[in-house]
Amino acid sequence: MQLTSLSPSILGVLDQFVELVHCGVIFVVTFGWLIPRLRKLHLALTGLVLFSWIFLGFWYGWGYCFLTDFQWEIKRVMGIADLPYSFIGYIFEKYLKLSLSEIQINVLCYGLLGFILSMTATMNVIAYRRLRSNCVVAG
Repeated sequence: MQLTSLSPSILGVLDQFVELVHCGVIFVVTFGWLIPRLRKLHLALTGLVLFSWIFLGFWYGWGYCFLTDFQWEIKRVMGIADLPYSFIGYIFEKYLKLSLSEIQINVLCYGLLGFILSMTATMNVIAYRRLRSNCVVAG
């Protein structure tokens, strides 16, 4: 089914749903490493983000996000134009009334991802060491 065949009300609901999912992914990737119950989901979503940014980005441009691409297509079909470079820019403009440049958004996103990856690695090493020290070695 093509997006153009959907009614405006269905497109509106789909747009809001994708925005909610997108914000949820950003939340889990940003904070999931802090919550032990979310760490597996965090690792899976962070891997998916890296796959999209790097692997798909090789063909579509570094930092490519398939969720943003899908949501922008929904918005185009809805007649919304002049969309920002990224979903993060969109969120900053829509909810915080801040307009960031492409460079500022990239520095923010890549810097935060670097921090998240280092914290994820640290938390996983700590968890692994705890698990290893609690294991009883059969002799």
